[in-house]
Amino acid sequence: ARQLRVRVRGIPVRCGPVFFLGGGLLGWGSGRTGVLIGVCMVVGGGSVLLHELGHATAQRSFGAHPTITLTGFGGYTSGPAQPRAKSLVVTLAGPGAGLLAGIVGALLSQVVSTDSELFRTAQHDLLWLNPFGGVFNLVPVRPLDGGPRAAQPSGWRPGGFRRPGGAV
Repeated sequence: ARQLRVRVRGIPVRCGPVFFLGGGLLGWGSGRTGVLIGVCMVVGGGSVLLHELGHATAQRSFGAHPTITLTGFGGYTSGPAQPRAKSLVVTLAGPGAGLLAGIVGALLSQVVSTDSELFRTAQHDLLWLNPFGGVFNLVPVRPLDGGPRAAQPSGWRPGGFRRPGGAV
């Protein structure tokens, strides 16, 4: 299948058509119609990309050359396995990026007031998807970020990614 290939801050990002379909289905499944489905696709897709950019930026800070793949209802960041402490940083960087986006969204909601249904819907999605999605992603179940942490009795292991080569 064809994939959209772009670079974001120098990080290669591949995005398959199923990713856009997944965002549309989530919008439709939540009872939205028309352009509000598009809002879900844009804010949700941007939130997933931001989450993966958190992982990729942490990987890059350790000298790696990560790649991001967006597919289905989410995505993953691939890079080399890292030692235990660095692996923890990489794992937490995705949810951390979403939490930061949620905080920025909350601050903006205090200074921006509008009657626009589009804006209010995007704001709602931003405030809920980012912080809560990030925390949910830490649940110790595969394929979520917390899944590999539950694979070992100690809960933590060097590398600790869910795909060979180190994907988070």
